[in-house]
Amino acid sequence: MLEAEKAEYEYKLSRVPKKKRNGRIVGWSTLGAGVVFSGAAIWSFIAGNEAYKKYESTSYSSDAAAYRDKAELYSMMFTGFLITAGLNFLVSPIAFTAHPNEKKIEDTLNDFERQLEELRNGEVR
Repeated sequence: MLEAEKAEYEYKLSRVPKKKRNGRIVGWSTLGAGVVFSGAAIWSFIAGNEAYKKYESTSYSSDAAAYRDKAELYSMMFTGFLITAGLNFLVSPIAFTAHPNEKKIEDTLNDFERQLEELRNGEVR
């Protein structure tokens, strides 16, 4: 039983560097995506305001409808980009910090080795 658990923890310990690297990749990717979507949100906010100003200042109803539709589209885009940026900014620090605790795995593995050695030597507590 202990040997199977020891093998499982050895496997977990062997995967720690890869999981840390994957966490950094996901962390940087989501951080970059958050910046890109923030830029897109700013752009759509500015474009939406310009379209709304044109809507308010136009005197032709056909032009006004087109500008209003554009302003509504940019408003929806702004909301979508802003939510997506926020989610990326939320996931980024989680990805950077959520990785296996290498020290805890090593301590558990050492404890298993000590217990196995005690069993082999007949020193059962």
